[in-house]
Amino acid sequence: VRRDLLGSIQEDARRLNQHIGALLDMARLEGGALKPSRELTDVREVASSALRRLQPQLAGRTLRRDFARDLSLAPADPVLLEQVLLNLLANAAAHTPPDASIEVAAYEDPRSVLVSIEDDGAGVAPAELARIFEKFHRAGPPEHGGGLGLGLSIARGFVEAMGGRLAAVSPIANGRGARFVVSLPKAAAMPRGLL
Repeated sequence: VRRDLLGSIQEDARRLNQHIGALLDMARLEGGALKPSRELTDVREVASSALRRLQPQLAGRTLRRDFARDLSLAPADPVLLEQVLLNLLANAAAHTPPDASIEVAAYEDPRSVLVSIEDDGAGVAPAELARIFEKFHRAGPPEHGGGLGLGLSIARGFVEAMGGRLAAVSPIANGRGARFVVSLPKAAAMPRGLL
């Protein structure tokens, strides 16, 4: 009984720590205190690190990586980018069943390096999709406990602070699934003085 109580306390403390961290991140974004670094970053390494860190939460799901073999580096803050991907992966885990498939892809177009996270869950209703990045907005009850509704808003704020964009698409196929795409400008596409 004591061990079960300690486990519950530990889980509640972890969740409280996440909530406080999210509130502090939002305050930094809104207060203009966030100054991301501009390091030439291999987004594949950051995505792999995020997948390793979230492995327990993603257990049971089929994880696929589709990383381009040759990929340009993006001027980004690797710590903030990893937090963005952790938020997106945690969101996918919370809104999909344990046997779902999640794909993380890294690729590029002529001006941007992109990372996408796609799942085959229920997807997002069109009315919810328009509000999905709003603060404190939660699209349906998550299966694995409730959050504050700040994760996607913080993710978008972090990406925009790095000069990029975060977009969501749903449904993807057969009326199901969701895809979140982080788009970061390549070094050659950045305005002078921002690197």
